[in-house]
Amino acid sequence: MTIVFCIILLILDLALLYATRQKPETPAGVNLFFHSAMILAAVVIFRSDFEWKLFPLVWLFVSFAFFILGQQFGNYIKIGSSGYTSNYEETIQIERYHYRICVIIILIGVVNVVLQIRSYGFNISSFFDIDSLLDLNATAAYERYYGNSAVSRILLILNLITQFGILYGGYLHVYAEDKNEKVVCLLTIFPVIFNSLVTNTKSGLIGAVIMWGASYLISRKAMHPENPIISLRFLLELILIFVLFIALLLFIMLLRIGRFDQSAWQTVSEKFLIYAFGQVCAFDNWLGELNSFDYGFGSNTFMAITNWLGFTNRVQGVYSDVVRIGSRSTNVYTIFRGVISDFGILGGWLFEFVLGAVSGHAWKKLHICGQSGSLSEKIVLNAMYFMILYGMIVSPWVYTTYVLAYVLFAVGLTITFRVKFVLKRNS
Repeated sequence: MTIVFCIILLILDLALLYATRQKPETPAGVNLFFHSAMILAAVVIFRSDFEWKLFPLVWLFVSFAFFILGQQFGNYIKIGSSGYTSNYEETIQIERYHYRICVIIILIGVVNVVLQIRSYGFNISSFFDIDSLLDLNATAAYERYYGNSAVSRILLILNLITQFGILYGGYLHVYAEDKNEKVVCLLTIFPVIFNSLVTNTKSGLIGAVIMWGASYLISRKAMHPENPIISLRFLLELILIFVLFIALLLFIMLLRIGRFDQSAWQTVSEKFLIYAFGQVCAFDNWLGELNSFDYGFGSNTFMAITNWLGFTNRVQGVYSDVVRIGSRSTNVYTIFRGVISDFGILGGWLFEFVLGAVSGHAWKKLHICGQSGSLSEKIVLNAMYFMILYGMIVSPWVYTTYVLAYVLFAVGLTITFRVKFVLKRNS
């Protein structure tokens, strides 16, 4: 019955999306399709392990509608005529210079991982020995979850540079003129994959994949604003990447267990379902049992900023309370718990409307102006897609690294596309 209820709500949202003529590739479309898929999957998978309270699901589908309406409103906001000049013909002469910067960033990312390995008492040879790799994974996970490891400022800075490199590489991939440059752009995500394999961190890998993909898609849309982002070839490539990504996550989870037998596979399969879809159950349980709360006014959704200002203190895992789902549990509640905690039931819908309006205005500017437009809409849309997709876990803006990475990304794009250099590409 719950699944039928959700399908009806989804149909209503789809009708609204169609009526407002919003494309599936827009932020509103991605927000609707992605989170609806997560909800439907959770309802089906945990139908016998969890008792749904329904109102939280209603709230989610209504929030998707508010996002759609907000995006439609943003489309009606008039675009100014100033500031739309392009320096692309100049910057194309120095592209190779920026790809060399990507190589340096990749090397910095590798150094970051090596230093982390050494901080746990291992060396680089541990990566090439399966027993040592399993021990390293167990040690890193224990240190991370039980708070026995302090991350130095050097490692934080190196990690920040790595995250910036992912955004930068994804954006420059569209401008690459040969295979070597394309490979360099793809390899900007390698340090995070390397880090996940040796330290068993999964959320960082998920964030890296989303950031790279968001940068690539926005850059592609800017170069060819008249063409749709989604095509048959793109969907096939996306499916292949998705399969490889899931396989990598499962392998990382097996490393955490330390075994590769049938029992380990069964355990990993159960954990993966909780990891992938359990947050929907957690949100449903949290909102369904919510009686009262203090408005955070952004301190939950934008915790990194409020923490820096001294208003809040971020803790490991963000939320400490857990929700039981069958024999397992989770303390991941999606971005929407933070939104409601900050702005309330009705205020949360208004917040989604505002996000939609910002997205709609930025999308309109990008679609009309393409590369000749300002960089602001490209950065805003990039961050918006990241916020939507990473929001299945939590708001990405609770992490200082992600906030600062986008600040560096804005600076990097400004230098790349708005500053003229005399250095020219070798003929």
